[in-house]
Amino acid sequence: GTLRAFSSEVLAKAFSRLQEIVEGGAVSLGGSGKLIRHIGYPPLINNKDSCGVALKAARAFLPVESVVYPGDRGLYGEDFAYYLQKVPGCFAMLGCRNESKGCIYPLHHPHFDLDEECMKVGVRFFFEILNG
Repeated sequence: GTLRAFSSEVLAKAFSRLQEIVEGGAVSLGGSGKLIRHIGYPPLINNKDSCGVALKAARAFLPVESVVYPGDRGLYGEDFAYYLQKVPGCFAMLGCRNESKGCIYPLHHPHFDLDEECMKVGVRFFFEILNG
């Protein structure tokens, strides 16, 4: 399974506690246990100022109901989290669903497809960020 948290400290504590539970549970049944941990992605923490710029850019041309701001943190397993550890930034997602074109499956689904028209929205978004 995957364990995610909003800070590396909480993640370390959670894995430590899980190890105690695995070992203690196994010992109570006369055995032994070991938690095998594979290090995943770090917590994804956006920079508030960068998100402010991104929100302003999106709101400059998109309908208000199309711009969703879930907060500064997300429980995403994302390479982008490594960038955010080095430089301030904002992880943003671009919707590409279009039921009329049959683009209805989520990311990572074997039938995933995207409406390529959404790329125009993405380009405009970055244009607005650069010119904001």
